[in-house]
Amino acid sequence: MTDISQYKELFLSSSQQLLKELTEDSAVLKNQGSNEALERFHRNAHSLKSECLAMGFTQTGNLCKALEHLTQAVIEKKAEITLEIRTIVDKSLNELSSSIELIAQNGHEKDLSESIKSVETQLANFQQNTL
Repeated sequence: MTDISQYKELFLSSSQQLLKELTEDSAVLKNQGSNEALERFHRNAHSLKSECLAMGFTQTGNLCKALEHLTQAVIEKKAEITLEIRTIVDKSLNELSSSIELIAQNGHEKDLSESIKSVETQLANFQQNTL
């Protein structure tokens, strides 16, 4: 079995950079609705999800996965970026930041089940509206 604790510093550095980029792209989406920013947001959510899951931080990874699916729905024109979605994204990014800070401090992630549920509920609403 591999000891992944040796990768913690690399994970923290990378996750903080990805979170910074997600936040920047979120701001662009609010102001301009750029397709490039949307694609970058989707890709960075995917990358952060993968890193979190590889390190065993499932709650944090699952919130990234939910954001990834949310942006995929927008990319596929199954949803539009509304005020409600922007609010959910902002809250989710704040929660991800808090979780990564906790991981840095004590090696444990934050309970993100409510945030995951919020994004998944929004996704379920899209799916119902496209049927």
